[in-house]
Amino acid sequence: MITVQIFSRLVYGTPRIYPGNEAAYLLAEFGGMKTFSNADIDLMRRIGLDVQTIEDPVAAATRAAKEAAAAKVQGAV
Repeated sequence: MITVQIFSRLVYGTPRIYPGNEAAYLLAEFGGMKTFSNADIDLMRRIGLDVQTIEDPVAAATRAAKEAAAAKVQGAV
């Protein structure tokens, strides 16, 4: 079974669903899109694709940087 990973991000207050792995990028490219709609996700599930939601990579990197900075400050005290 093909796994399609997606993540959501707010863009100027509007939620957008982005591809998160190569299979998802190929589906978006095939459809001539950069983001998916809820109807697209429903269709993927209906045709038997395994759709997984992952954490936004930008949010994950930001969180990791904040945690690292907090640990560095705590270690310095």
